[in-house]
Amino acid sequence: MRATLVFLALAGGLGVAAPGFAADPAPLPAALVSVRAAAEAGNVQAQTRLAGDYDNGREGVSADAATAFGWYLKAANQGDVTAETRVGGGYFLGDGVAKDQPAAIPWLQKAADQGSKGAQFILGLAYGQGQGVKRDPAQALVWYTKSAEQGWAPAQSALGFAYDNGVGVQRDPATAFTWLSKAAEQGDSRASLAIALKYQKGEGVAKDDGKAVEWLRKAADKGNSYAIYLLANAMMSGEMGLNDPAQGRNMMEALAHKGMPFAEGAMAMLYMDTGPQPDKVKAYAWCLRAAADGDATSKVMIATGAMPGDLTKEQQQEAVALAKTLVPGRQ
Repeated sequence: MRATLVFLALAGGLGVAAPGFAADPAPLPAALVSVRAAAEAGNVQAQTRLAGDYDNGREGVSADAATAFGWYLKAANQGDVTAETRVGGGYFLGDGVAKDQPAAIPWLQKAADQGSKGAQFILGLAYGQGQGVKRDPAQALVWYTKSAEQGWAPAQSALGFAYDNGVGVQRDPATAFTWLSKAAEQGDSRASLAIALKYQKGEGVAKDDGKAVEWLRKAADKGNSYAIYLLANAMMSGEMGLNDPAQGRNMMEALAHKGMPFAEGAMAMLYMDTGPQPDKVKAYAWCLRAAADGDATSKVMIATGAMPGDLTKEQQQEAVALAKTLVPGRQ
């Protein structure tokens, strides 16, 4: 349960039994014996404590999503808002229990109505994506807003993108910038990338290449592959005040070897006979790899015959073999 709920950053009773809830492994660590006894006696704080221990694999017990869910459900049936959020999230994601998104909605609604920003955010996702409920972008916006106003970065990001794309609300680049900025300041890499692009384009804010690069670097530091791609491309092309072709190429190649289609396609272009280090076999190999991974431009180049161009049959075979080695784990 921990991994997926951490992704959604879930934090703080329908009277149903805990599905698949098995007894805790015995013997319990000494620190949890009294907690377990209190939980079995109906103490809600002990139930949520025990659930959290199994959720996170702490206090000497191994992580066990199903057991964690069972204890959260007991606490949720007593009205604990954090437990209600966790139960709703568990059903929504299929984490610790069989996935059942319609069953998630009543739990999320109960917690959201009590102010749980995590539940409000997931409820927004449910309405935004039509998962467990009929898709309703306007209703999604309501719940994103409630969560975002409590400072929840994922909701601030979702709200910013809703305003940016005009989903559930009239498009408003300035308001989008405001909410995306709040999420970016809390380390949301997608929001950081979006802010960088807005500074680059001057959309919703005055154009500022220096700020664009600053936010691209922040997103890249969080591992955002598209931010890395844009930085590498700018270094090679001299855009946004950057000019370091060698470093840009190294960054692009590293990204390509990790399997990013845009970067793979860029490597194909760099190795074409118009590139700085022409090598038609490598160019075709990267084009094949990029096309296989979904890069639209590379697919067009192959479909139109621009690739393999004038390569001999032997060179083409060499490129096909090379393409299978460019990204570890992909053939």
